[in-house]
Amino acid sequence: MSKIEWTDKTWNVITACTQISEACQNCYAKAMTKRLQGMAKKGCKGAEKYIKGWDSAEFHTDMLGHIFDFSKYPSGCKVFVNSMSDIFHHDVSDSHLKMLFNLMGARSDITFQVLTKRHMRMYSFLTEFPDLLTPNREVVSASLYKKSDKKICKQGYYNLCKL
Repeated sequence: MSKIEWTDKTWNVITACTQISEACQNCYAKAMTKRLQGMAKKGCKGAEKYIKGWDSAEFHTDMLGHIFDFSKYPSGCKVFVNSMSDIFHHDVSDSHLKMLFNLMGARSDITFQVLTKRHMRMYSFLTEFPDLLTPNREVVSASLYKKSDKKICKQGYYNLCKL
């Protein structure tokens, strides 16, 4: 079970990120990565992928197969994809995104939740590769930030299949 109230599980294939707006100033993932990096430096099992810290997003191919662990990700659960990064970060290649979406498509018994602050990359990718979408299963949220207001002004929720 996740401590995040609106999801059941997390699947962190990507770690780290970079700040793109003032809305990123209080990012819980950045603070958590610093803690996990410290644990990794002490050799704590499970924290190894955080050893490089925060500023460079890294794709962990060894985490891909974890989604097929039915004891961890049972049928019917909601899975937050990359709670510790942004799936549409510029350091994540289109080929890695395709891998992720193909695996999400292979688990038709799960609802995947994808959040991003990089809505333009999300839109470009999903319109270029619409065949990767699975009807009524993936949900994406894009936080839109209006710089002149220096605050988040709108939260948009989209069914990926309707882009």
